[in-house]
Amino acid sequence: EHIGAAGLFADAEVYAHESAAALIPYIAGEQPPIPTVTFNDRLDLEIGGLDIVLEYFGPSHDPGTTFISLPQHRVLMVVDIIDGGHVPWFSLNYASHIPGYLDTIERIMARNFDHYVAGHVDRSYTKDELQVTRDYVFAVQAQMNAAFEALDPIHYVQGRAGDYANVDTTAESKAYLDAVVERCAEHVIPEWRERLGAVEAFAQNHCEAFLQDEIDRGNVSLKR
Repeated sequence: EHIGAAGLFADAEVYAHESAAALIPYIAGEQPPIPTVTFNDRLDLEIGGLDIVLEYFGPSHDPGTTFISLPQHRVLMVVDIIDGGHVPWFSLNYASHIPGYLDTIERIMARNFDHYVAGHVDRSYTKDELQVTRDYVFAVQAQMNAAFEALDPIHYVQGRAGDYANVDTTAESKAYLDAVVERCAEHVIPEWRERLGAVEAFAQNHCEAFLQDEIDRGNVSLKR
């Protein structure tokens, strides 16, 4: 992702993490060029007197999400993680691995930089501008955990124990999970709507993203 126009630069060297390079043959339609240089954990470059550092810390937004830093200018670029002033897009910026996505946010906030390039916008951000968005993301996670603690799944079970053949357990599960998400959003929106843009548009979806992460890790059940 975000390398679709690389082919417009004829004869350019293309750098990418090896996991991103491995995905290119599976892209439908017109494919970007195969990278000429791949790296695993870190690649240090010096191009035209400019130091460029590429780093990979595991899957988050995409499998090959890369930290691009210009140490001489105190610039850090990590695309599609967080921005200043508004909440992430759908599904926490379509994070492919939410634990890694959260880890990436914390790695960003631990860096020393003056300018953060987030992608999709026409300006850079300071760390202070990112801090509010970072706090929002972790607040949504906390509210999802609180919703699980507040709502007892037993109230959504209609049948007797062992009577699964006569009960639509899928509908029961959905009713419980919908209630958890609704409670999460009801607590997030009033607290954050005046602090960041697009809270009302995306808060419920962000709660759903954290719910899906709980499901993926086997932490959600009507037996909870």
